[in-house]
Amino acid sequence: MDNSKFVVLLIAGFCVPSTSLQNAFFFISEAMTWDDAFLYCVSHYIDLAQILSLDNVTTMMATPTNGYTGEAWIGLYNDFSEWTWLNGQPLTYYNWRDSKQGKLNGNELCVAIGNRGLWEANTCSLLKYPICYDGLDYQIGPKKMSWNKSKAYCNSQNSTLAYVPNEAEDLRIHHLMPDESVGWIGLYQAEVWVWSKPGGNFSFQNWRIGQPDNRDVDSCVAAQVSDGTWFDEGCTEKQLPFFCSGDAANKNRKITVKMKVKSSADLEDPAVSAELVQQMQTAFAEQGLDVKLIWRTQPVKTQEQQQEKGNHKKRLRMYKHTHKLNL
Repeated sequence: MDNSKFVVLLIAGFCVPSTSLQNAFFFISEAMTWDDAFLYCVSHYIDLAQILSLDNVTTMMATPTNGYTGEAWIGLYNDFSEWTWLNGQPLTYYNWRDSKQGKLNGNELCVAIGNRGLWEANTCSLLKYPICYDGLDYQIGPKKMSWNKSKAYCNSQNSTLAYVPNEAEDLRIHHLMPDESVGWIGLYQAEVWVWSKPGGNFSFQNWRIGQPDNRDVDSCVAAQVSDGTWFDEGCTEKQLPFFCSGDAANKNRKITVKMKVKSSADLEDPAVSAELVQQMQTAFAEQGLDVKLIWRTQPVKTQEQQQEKGNHKKRLRMYKHTHKLNL
């Protein structure tokens, strides 16, 4: 016996959005790098989510995530605009070792001086001697440390990492440096946080305490779903779920799917159909889709009903053909 049923399955609310129609967020559970998440959102929605206010934070936290409470990418990332001194002065004098050194590079953020007085851009985590300046004299720190720790060390000595405004000051440092040694100065690439969608305002910030702290690599921002605070993470080093932004009117849909289900179980039994719906709903949830399924059985047509349907199609084709000839 062919125990089968034609079923009409109504799927409502693909990627159920937040309540805002103009700035809806959609949670995508598949873990990707920030770059891949950005491409996905641009292709399927509008962009990665922009969090521009506390209201946006609340909206994001209210977006269904199927119980996920960890980090998820949003559309914020860092850019590097120009060389800047710690005291805020612009770069007017420089003594680069070669022409390549002065070019902005997201992985070479801090500047050191060698014993010949030539400057080189290095990854800030490298260990070099701090060169401190108290407004009168330069001092070389007792041991090598990273640029950030060098800055902290100089501050603890009531000084700052060296500001080198001209050739004369450059030569003073040159004569202080031990042979073959290299020391950090207070020049670094200014880090600017920007949104992936042009025009986003960065006046609102929601960093977790101690963040951002990932200065030595290209950084992108993830939000903690449980409290909305921000972390910076390596854009290509970590794969995370993410939030897209889009128009809720275009994403909150009802889709009707007709299928023929074969089973040895009694498909007329409400308990059986409820179990099948639950299994399908779980499968959707595993794909990051928060949907509501409605199961409706469609009776199989008798032979007479199928014959009448065929006759109706023939009459419809004849009507269209006759109408076309009469035009």
